[in-house]
Amino acid sequence: MREGSIQSRRAIVSHLFIVYRAAFREISIRYRRYMARFGAVRKLLMQMPSDE
Repeated sequence: MREGSIQSRRAIVSHLFIVYRAAFREISIRYRRYMARFGAVRKLLMQMPSDE
């Protein structure tokens, strides 16, 4: 194997890791926001009288 291919592969892997980490942070922030909104809605639904 040539040295250039190993270096380029390492650069690609590090770039993919950076992109993946940024995307994971974005998804976790969005997921937390969504779960907070869902929890508030569920709390409102639990407070409503359910003896219909």
